[in-house]
Amino acid sequence: MKKIIFISLGLLISWSIFAQDVRFSQPYSAPLKVNPAIMGSDNGINAKLNYRSQWAGIDKGYQTASLTFFMPVYEQSNDNNLTAGLFTMNDRAGAFNHLEVLVAAAYNIKLNDNGHFLSASIYGGFNQKFMDTQSLTFDDQYVVGSYVPANPSSEAVMYESKMFADAGLGLLWYYQPQTGNISAFAGFSAFHLTSPNESFIEDDGSLYTKMSTQAGIRITPEGSLMSFMPNIIASSQNGVYELATGLHADYNINDEYMVRIGTWYRAHNSIAFLVGFQYTNYYIGYSYDLPSAGISNLATGANTHEISIGYYFNNTENIRKLF
Repeated sequence: MKKIIFISLGLLISWSIFAQDVRFSQPYSAPLKVNPAIMGSDNGINAKLNYRSQWAGIDKGYQTASLTFFMPVYEQSNDNNLTAGLFTMNDRAGAFNHLEVLVAAAYNIKLNDNGHFLSASIYGGFNQKFMDTQSLTFDDQYVVGSYVPANPSSEAVMYESKMFADAGLGLLWYYQPQTGNISAFAGFSAFHLTSPNESFIEDDGSLYTKMSTQAGIRITPEGSLMSFMPNIIASSQNGVYELATGLHADYNINDEYMVRIGTWYRAHNSIAFLVGFQYTNYYIGYSYDLPSAGISNLATGANTHEISIGYYFNNTENIRKLF
């Protein structure tokens, strides 16, 4: 039982002290958490589901589920459009639960007829973090090393629930010509501009502002059914720097079927492998994170699985999308 206590304390520390965001191994399946301006580059109607189970063999680890939905709400004949989006997420770690709901708006501008576009976005959101104290155990509930649930605990928690607002922005340039075999993008996003206090106690527990840059290029060799997209995401939050790189290879079997394989490497942390399949308007992807050596040495069961499901409501030739 003490192992459970130590793990719960570790999860609490990771939540309240380091206060860092959820990381996905299929980040562009939750695009509003990478850069909300990404949805402006897509003039289709999209719905995306993500489920991530991280270190499930260690006291159930982290369980994260999210929903992303966005659609154009105003379109102009010159390819400029206004897009609205919604993101909801539930992240559970031991006795701690985080519910997030955010709405975003992005405006896409066609810079010229050569395929250059610019998308700008803002978002606002609501967060609630709460703790299930009934599932926690404390030292004074043990008698001669044995846990006695009937024993009352003198431990006190000041707040079992914490609510706060959040806001951020994003900017994305992308190149997507009507003809040619190369497209590209580069973006910047900032999250938690208000630095809200998410602590369960009186002390300050600020959710520090996160800065992120993204870039990638899609290459389709002449006459090939395959395309390749190397990409990179660099982030900084409270003095913690993270660099992640990925490579996707898409093979279009025909007009209806597409297969994707890829890898995602987070520097000094983990590497994930991805396989995906698209049939007409439907997409499903699965990724597996190889646990880092440090985690594997500390505990068994540090496996991480992630599943993404997407549906494109109007997947036609006139639809513009990067991913």
